[in-house]
Amino acid sequence: MRKLFAVFAVAAAFSAQAAYPERPVKMIVPWAAGGDTDNIFRPFGQVLQKHLGQTVVIANVGGASGTRGAKEAKDSPADGYTLYAVHDYIHSTYWAGVADVQYSDFEPICLISSTASVLTASPKTPWKNWQEFLADAKKRPGQITVGATLASTSHFFPALIEQAAGVKFKYVSYEGLAPRMNAILGGHTDLTDSNLTQKGKVEAGQLKFLAIATEKRHPR
Repeated sequence: MRKLFAVFAVAAAFSAQAAYPERPVKMIVPWAAGGDTDNIFRPFGQVLQKHLGQTVVIANVGGASGTRGAKEAKDSPADGYTLYAVHDYIHSTYWAGVADVQYSDFEPICLISSTASVLTASPKTPWKNWQEFLADAKKRPGQITVGATLASTSHFFPALIEQAAGVKFKYVSYEGLAPRMNAILGGHTDLTDSNLTQKGKVEAGQLKFLAIATEKRHPR
């Protein structure tokens, strides 16, 4: 399972001006600062502003599984001064009935990144690898906690693991990776979905990677 990160603009056409951009451009990130989406788009914003010659302001608008940020972007003027940092959740929240904002409400500009989901464990858990985790999960159905943003990829990835491995988790809802990461670092939850942006915390012994959603073993 891979998560695609892309930049969108409000779908309605706007008049191109020779002087564009004449003022700062706002990029709405629909999750809290410090999460995987923010970690990917914040450095991109720094590169983008060098090319535009104007400041790119990152606006973290979290809430309702990313829906608050999506609605703010949709309701913004289609003048090229509001960009929307999005990933696959734009599809899942719409089809799950969580949001009435959908992909076609925006105009795709560019793909930034494609990242694989990684099953990530708290350092306080006893498992050293996938095999130990799976054996424990089979012994304790419904007792291992997973921090997830409901109707988003962090919910679907562990649900697919449940289905494929014949195990059952207990889900705890959080708004985005930043609060999920705080919970798992504090040992309040056992597992969450993250990606390789968290590799530094694994190397520091703050997290454990158990499995990656790729067909082949990742070289790292």
